[in-house]
Amino acid sequence: MAKITQKTLESFRVKHDGQNVRDDGGLFGRVRAKTDGTVSVSFYYRFRFNDKIKDFSCGSWPADSLTSIRSQRDSARTQVAEGVDPGALKKITKKETQDVIVAKLAVIEQARIKNLTVQDLFDAWIVDGVSRKDGN
Repeated sequence: MAKITQKTLESFRVKHDGQNVRDDGGLFGRVRAKTDGTVSVSFYYRFRFNDKIKDFSCGSWPADSLTSIRSQRDSARTQVAEGVDPGALKKITKKETQDVIVAKLAVIEQARIKNLTVQDLFDAWIVDGVSRKDGN
């Protein structure tokens, strides 16, 4: 199978919308036309894992370079050879990153609450803490 070249990608037009292009090593792309008349190609690495065929997103041209897309494919291929599902690993990594961010934001919020002035506490109390029947 022939390798996809930069010139091939640049030659795609709106009329090629929906067309699939194949590269060696299990990499393939889907041509998508955007509303502004430009074209992008979303690339996926197709592999077999636990007797199922799966697709792993490797990037989208022109936002990602062809070299970067192929390196993503090579990384996923290595993970599959080691017995790791690259899609599941990507989800786990994303979830762990989100958990770290949430933890850091909680620490920042605790520090902010700890450093409130008396005026800040009073303002919060007036808004949330006072609830009399006569409307305060």
